[in-house]
Order: sequence, then structure tokens, then C-alpha cells
Amino acid sequence: MFADVLMAGLGIALLVGGATLLVSGSSRLANLLGVPQVLVGLTVVAWGTSAPELVVALTASMKGSSGIVLGNVIGSNLANTGLILGIAALLMTPAVERRLWTFDVPAMLGSTALFVILLADGAISYIDGIVLVVVFAAITFATVRSALLHPRDVEALDAPRPLAKGVAVNLLLSLVGAAGLVGGGHILVEAATKVAYTLGVPDVVIGLTLVAVGTSLPELAATLVAAARRESGIALGNVIGSNIFNLLAVTGPAALVRPVMLGEVSLWRETGGLIIISLMLPLLLIGRHRLTRAGGFVLLVLYAVFIIRRVAG
Repeated sequence: MFADVLMAGLGIALLVGGATLLVSGSSRLANLLGVPQVLVGLTVVAWGTSAPELVVALTASMKGSSGIVLGNVIGSNLANTGLILGIAALLMTPAVERRLWTFDVPAMLGSTALFVILLADGAISYIDGIVLVVVFAAITFATVRSALLHPRDVEALDAPRPLAKGVAVNLLLSLVGAAGLVGGGHILVEAATKVAYTLGVPDVVIGLTLVAVGTSLPELAATLVAAARRESGIALGNVIGSNIFNLLAVTGPAALVRPVMLGEVSLWRETGGLIIISLMLPLLLIGRHRLTRAGGFVLLVLYAVFIIRRVAG
């Protein structure tokens, strides 16, 4: 077990280092190319930090561990919205850009509703997996198309073309950072899972707690780095984009490998917290230009209540 603890430490180091490189490289790319920071958060950063969830889900699906797949997806989204965004709000009160209201928040709520509806019959089947992947592709297309049709500002269009070297270097930094996130997340989850199995913890609880928090550490690290750099667009966009990715692009491919079964527990018991915290986020943002510290505290409390109740129950 001591060796597993050491491996977990290595995983955390890779996660933090990878997050630093990814946020730094991608935010510089946004400035060089005139791309809105929120778009970077919703695509490059969100996908890079969500890669560990995908790796874990595919591995668990191949082993027939539906509990880990569901617990990982649901627990990661709970951690993203409650734990990570709550901490970010306490540190920097992230600004709410108009695009989040017009597209991204509705897309997250719609993805959550679709996930719950498909799971209502007790399983996310192969056909359901195809539906989730297609919807994710449509959302990605709409996101990129919107960014291309609505550039950040006029100055970005009139600015000189960036040197290819600057773009290449920052793209390389982003890719290296994403690789560090994937490797670190995989190492950390493998080590934590071994410890959990040694202690006799059930699959669903492992997925909801250790695996979910472990695979959400990239989002936490990326958000903390973004908060330190005052990159509020990336901080908020990263959480929303990661939630969409988890529901559609993690669950979907996992179901294509093997149907994801709900098991003996009830639908509401597994998804109730996800539904409530997903609805709470836009309620806390209505009429405000920032997510306040009070709102962040509410999200943290909700996350703690949901996790404690699920583990205890």
C-alpha cells in the first residue's frame, strides 16, 4: 500500500504540472489567435482535463464495472460544480460571459437531462451511447462555429498575424500539459483504486468518491491555476465544458464498449444530487455578472451534503 501512496503522489505532481502547462499554453494561444478565453475553456482545456474520466470509464466498461463508470461521471460533475467551482468562486468570483447564458449553460442542462432520461430504463445501451456521442459532436460543432462567426473583438481581427513559432510553442505546451494530465490522472486513479479495493469499498462508492475526485483533480488544478492568473473565462468555461464532456463524451464511448447498467440502486439516488446541483448553478448566476463567494459557499455545502449522504446511505 505504501507504494500505491507514492504513485498517487506522482500522479498529483503530474496533474498540477500538466494543468499549469495546459492553461498557460492555451490562454496564450487564445490571445495570439484572437479566440475568446471561454472557448478555450470549453474545448482544449475542458477536453484535456476530462481525458482521465474517459480513460477510467473505458477501462471500467471493458471490465464490466458499470458502478465505477456511473460513479465516475456523476461524481466528477458533482465535484466540478460543487467542489471546484465553489473553490474558484471563493478565490476569484468568476465573471459570467454572455455566451455562457446563450449556449453553454443550456447545453449543460440539456446534456444532464438527456443523461438522466436515457438512464431511466436502467441502462445506457449501445444505441444510447451513439445518441450521446452524436449530441456531443453537434454541441462541439456549434461551439466552434459560434466562435468563428463571432470573433472576440475588432482589434483581434486587425492585429498582426502571430509568428508561427509562437503558435507552435504554445500548442506544444498545451499538448504536453494535456499528456501530463492524462498520465497523472491514470496513475492516481490506479493507485487510489488499489487502496480502495484493499479496504473493501464498493464499486459505486469508489467511482463517486475516490475515482471521481481523482479524475477531477485536473479540473481543480486547471481552475486554481486559472484563478491565480485571473483567467475567469477559462475557470468557469472549463467546469461547464468538462460537465458536458463527462455526460456525453465519457458515458457515450463507455456504453459503446459495453452497456452501462444502473444496477440495483434507484435512479433518483444516483442522479438526484447531479440534477439539483446542475439546476442550482444557473439559479446562483441569474441577474449577476459574477458567481459570488456566497454562491460558491452554497455549492461547496451542497457537494459535501450529497457525498456524505451517498457514502453513508
